[in-house]
Amino acid sequence: MILLRDVLKIIPKECGYTVFRADMNDKIVLETDLHYFRNTEVIRIQSSPDVPGGGLYIVIDPFKEKKSDEAEENDVIKKPLHYTFRGTEAIKAVDIMTAKATGRVAYLIGCVVKYLYRYPMKNGAQDLDKAIQCLKMLREYLYGYGKPKE
Repeated sequence: MILLRDVLKIIPKECGYTVFRADMNDKIVLETDLHYFRNTEVIRIQSSPDVPGGGLYIVIDPFKEKKSDEAEENDVIKKPLHYTFRGTEAIKAVDIMTAKATGRVAYLIGCVVKYLYRYPMKNGAQDLDKAIQCLKMLREYLYGYGKPKE
């Protein structure tokens, strides 16, 4: 397994490169936030003058990340990749967003944050739809919007 961090160490500074990743639907998309994907497997490297920026064309698979022997970085139960890939765990973002909320409000805000956090790495549009649904439920609970008029 060749990791992105290892490839980037050996590329000469004068050689440009562009990193792409496979998304959930196996489409190749431009990746600009390399910090979060440094431990991912490189699945293809090629030279291509057609790549924006020129130089090397590097494709990574964010769903194949090296397991650490010392830490459970990507443990599928404790720290799945779709809740940690942004550099901080989703639960920390939920804690911040729900700090002064309680009960149903805290729950719905937490769900919205969770779905927005994971959507690019897990269920895509479905997670965005879930976030929207939770926001609608929160708005209805707090302000009564969407209730039928009597």
